[in-house]
Amino acid sequence: MTGQTLQQLLDEKGDIVEFLRNQQTGPNVYPGVPGEYSNWRDEQRAWAETAVLFNQSFHMVDLLVTGPDAFEMLSYLAPNSFKGFKPNRAKQFAPVTPEGYVIGDVILFYLEEETFELVGRAPTIEWVEYWAQTGKWNVKVERDERTAARPADQQATAATTASSSRAPTP
Repeated sequence: MTGQTLQQLLDEKGDIVEFLRNQQTGPNVYPGVPGEYSNWRDEQRAWAETAVLFNQSFHMVDLLVTGPDAFEMLSYLAPNSFKGFKPNRAKQFAPVTPEGYVIGDVILFYLEEETFELVGRAPTIEWVEYWAQTGKWNVKVERDERTAARPADQQATAATTASSSRAPTP
């Protein structure tokens, strides 16, 4: 690696959009993930203008947090308020270190009393697991890996489940 700046690397490529669209390495495809459900253009427009439902199980880790101290532990780790946070709601969860540095962010689902699910990237999930295992809270955690990190036999099951539950194409 040379001492080039990011701008110098971008300038070398010329048209960066053309470069990214036509990489020889190909796209980073997760096993069993369809490229699109209806068509790419409508799906891109939907997330920008209306709403979109994502199946994040292919590239995000799930962590189920249960127990009488689950609410207390999660609210301790987050800088944002849990006031008014009730079951059947979700919020952005961005835990911080004791010094206030952000670890990352995930979506936090409040499923029912004493039951939460976090969906996001591994570093944030691991931070919550660490506190659950080493902290003073009476909680239990159960991790569900992203599809690409599962053994091949579990990937096939996840892909089959995803394709069989896919919404019909209009």
